[in-house]
Amino acid sequence: MAIASLQGRVDQTWKPWHTSKHNRTEVGALLPDLIRDAEAAARTLEGDERRAALVTLADVYRLTGQATAYVAPAELAWVVADRALAAAQQADQPAAIAAAAWNMGNILRETDYPEEALSVVMDAAALIRPHLDAAPNDWRGIYGALQLHAAVTCARDGREGDAWRYWDAGDQVAKSLPSAYVHPSTVFGRANVDFHAISVAGSARVRQSTGPR
Repeated sequence: MAIASLQGRVDQTWKPWHTSKHNRTEVGALLPDLIRDAEAAARTLEGDERRAALVTLADVYRLTGQATAYVAPAELAWVVADRALAAAQQADQPAAIAAAAWNMGNILRETDYPEEALSVVMDAAALIRPHLDAAPNDWRGIYGALQLHAAVTCARDGREGDAWRYWDAGDQVAKSLPSAYVHPSTVFGRANVDFHAISVAGSARVRQSTGPR
């Protein structure tokens, strides 16, 4: 099985997820074959090909988590997020681990574990940070996405100063990338950074008006 071709199918499936009005229906129809093929590749290949297959498998599990969020039992979100992170860790590929951690962080934050969410994404950011100078755009893109994730997590938890510090780190990453760049799965890019500024400011205002929890 050609891993490059399989990863290409996954990349193409992320596009309708972000752009289609019927994304759950369209992506859901493609996921069973993608999961089966990615799991088979990770199970049967060896060496560098297996590592590449594990990266693809982690990507498929992340997409599965996105497509089933809020429409499937909550337990499924935890299972696929855990499988994505486990596959990325087996691949020992920092960008894949960072993307899986971003996904896990979303679940932790939305289930009222902000400290754990922040810890997960910051550990992943520390893992990928040493590679940034020579990294491809998508490595920097996921690093920027982790910074924005931390910004929103802190803002919702009433830590406005930390929130803007993380947002600024994400903003600096966006400035280092081409103006039209968009990360394929997290959609990190210039517009995403600007949107998160609104989100951080809005969360801060809500906290100020309601007081501490």
